This record gives sequence, structure tokens and C-alpha cells, in this order.
Amino acid sequence: MIKDKNLIASVLNFKQLEQAIEFKENLKCVFILFGNISNLKDIVQLLNDANIPSYVHIEYISGLKVDDYAFKFLKNNIKVKGIITTKSGHIKRAHKENLEVVQRSFIVDTRMLKLTLRGLDSNKPDYLEIMPALVSNLIPEMKKHTGIPIITGGLVNDEYVYEKAIENGADAVSTSNIKMWKYISNNY
Repeated sequence: MIKDKNLIASVLNFKQLEQAIEFKENLKCVFILFGNISNLKDIVQLLNDANIPSYVHIEYISGLKVDDYAFKFLKNNIKVKGIITTKSGHIKRAHKENLEVVQRSFIVDTRMLKLTLRGLDSNKPDYLEIMPALVSNLIPEMKKHTGIPIITGGLVNDEYVYEKAIENGADAVSTSNIKMWKYISNNY
């Protein structure tokens, strides 16, 4: 990922994809949260042509069977920078194909926090995305325990949530909220 930027556009459709490309100067990368095996190559190609790193949420791509061949396909045919997954079992298989991995974890209570931290002891993603962004106060503890760059996302609906996440040490904030893309491009 690009080091000096901290906004990640999470795109849910083609309209958002086009808008993300317009904001490319402000983006660290794009998280692709839509598509299917027929149109994914075109989606990623648009981002590659704009020099925007792309990460595909493999559980959101229709028609993609997540097995060893899927990771080869994403690397060699689709040409993504990396994947996003909620399943720790995908980390080693993606790394085998030299794909970066963003592991998404929903921290809804203390039990989930502990399970997430324990899982990171055996499977090390390149980045950990904790959701929702409202739990950004946990970032210092998680960074201390894991040493992994932390992304936060989900429910980033205003400047306060974004700024608090950065203040708490988030390496990046992902959001599909175009209002936030505009705010950050105008203020940072």
C-alpha cells in the first residue's frame, strides 16, 4: 500500500468505482466489494490503468470458488494487489501466490477481540481491518500485540469517526461513503 495516504475507497458498484478513480490522488487503494468472475478483470483493469492498488473481497465475488486455483486466478489473470477476507484459513494460500492479505474482523465484544488476537498468532495477514470504525480506541492495544498495520472501517459516516481512527493510530480508514472521500480530499 502507499504509505503517505490513509483513505481507502470501499466500492460497492460501478458508479462508486468511477468516483473512486476521480479521487485517486487521495486514495491509498481501493477495496472491491462487488463483482463476479465475468466482470472482475475489467474492474481491476480500470484501477490498474489509474495506478490504484486493488484488493478484492473474495467472499463477495459471485461465481468465485475460493480454492487454491482462485488465488492463482486472482494473481495471474485478474492482477489484483491483494485480497480481503474474514477467513484466516485463506491467508497462507494467498501468501503462497504473493498476494497481500487484509483480514477483516468484526469486533463486537471482548470475546471477539480475544479470538482475533489469538488467531493472528498463527496466521499473519499483511493488514488487519477492524470493524466497525467506532472501535478505533482498540487500535493501540492491537498494534502492540500484533505489529500488523491496522485499517479500520464500517460506519465511517462523519469526520469525527475518521479523525478519531487516525488519532488512535489507524494506518488507514476504509469507507464507501463518498461524502467522506470528498471531505478528506478537501481537508487533507
